[in-house]
Amino acid sequence: MQKLPFSGCKKIINKIKKRKMPALKLRYQILIYILTGVFAGLSFISVLYPDFFPMMAEVLFYTLAASAFFLSCFYIAGTLVRLKQVCLKILLSHMLTKRILQNREYRTMIFTMMGVLVNFAFAFMNGSTGWVSRSPWFGTLAAYYLLLGIMKVYWLTKNFMKIAPEKSRRLQKISEKKLRKIYGVQFIFLSIILGGAVILLVNLEGGKEYPGYMIYVAAGYSFIKIVLAISNMIRERKQEVRTWLIIRDIGLVDALMSILTLQTAMFAAFAVDDRNFPVKMNGVTGAVVSLIILGIGISYLVNTRKGGDKS
Repeated sequence: MQKLPFSGCKKIINKIKKRKMPALKLRYQILIYILTGVFAGLSFISVLYPDFFPMMAEVLFYTLAASAFFLSCFYIAGTLVRLKQVCLKILLSHMLTKRILQNREYRTMIFTMMGVLVNFAFAFMNGSTGWVSRSPWFGTLAAYYLLLGIMKVYWLTKNFMKIAPEKSRRLQKISEKKLRKIYGVQFIFLSIILGGAVILLVNLEGGKEYPGYMIYVAAGYSFIKIVLAISNMIRERKQEVRTWLIIRDIGLVDALMSILTLQTAMFAAFAVDDRNFPVKMNGVTGAVVSLIILGIGISYLVNTRKGGDKS
């Protein structure tokens, strides 16, 4: 029988997977973490000041830093797994947190309510800033987040009974066609508002700015937001339940707006020699986001012609 290619490598990999690192007491793990920091610091110093250490010492620092970092990652991973198990045990011991963890619909409702508060807060802050500074850019942002919050509130009112206790639950037929038609119009209107904001951007009449290192926090928040929005949307599309897909599409639209505002803030924070480049990039990104939202709205209106309600 002929051996498959790379069969020897697979055997070696399987042997490596079966081997486990020895269990260490907490004080020894902390010692490894400290040594990792020390060797990493020495390596960093050798990079900043090339002639500060002999060549052999630099190689030694790099090797020890890499080895200690590998060990640290291994033991930190094990610690995080145990910490996750402890946290889950604590959360499952309380009725509210247990329901949030185990009930997807209830969890979606809770996070949507929190999102409504955030959207209304953003609308108020942008509206106040626009009123004080007489900025149409902040005015359009306020209108955008206000409509986004209203869309979430309307979805909550149409789906809240699904998580209510059975005794107090009222039988309420939700027309999928009606929901898709309403949200299709709202998505289109949302794209029009965003289109106005993009026009203001292109004419250098708007943009977001974050003080100091807050831009890095905003970048991390926007990245996590868009990743979660896309993963949730894909998961709901596999379920093919339209009423739950609506809230995922709203989350995607919210995340796309965060990406656009983050881009404007990054161009404002980091100077660019060509002044026209940020204008072009903001215009292109804004146009793409607007078209995506417009496409979602049109698809909702087109789908109203299809039969069947999956609420």
